[in-house]
Amino acid sequence: GLLAKKRLLQLLKDGESQPEGLFIKTHLDKKGKYGRVLGEILYIYARDLHNANPNSNPWIGWRSVNHQMLSEGLVEPYK
Repeated sequence: GLLAKKRLLQLLKDGESQPEGLFIKTHLDKKGKYGRVLGEILYIYARDLHNANPNSNPWIGWRSVNHQMLSEGLVEPYK
């Protein structure tokens, strides 16, 4: 409900503030007559700036908003 909505908005705002922004991965679900497109939102959760070499991009870790909210118990798996 409202707690999940509040957390989602927080994750989106935090992800949006990163230089890379948010990444949306889509999946085609072929169930039903027409199917549907499901989305997974990814955000930056870790960055290794300490070990970055000059003139190279630092390691970046992406995390799924969907999985984050599942792990926090705010949503239930899609069935």
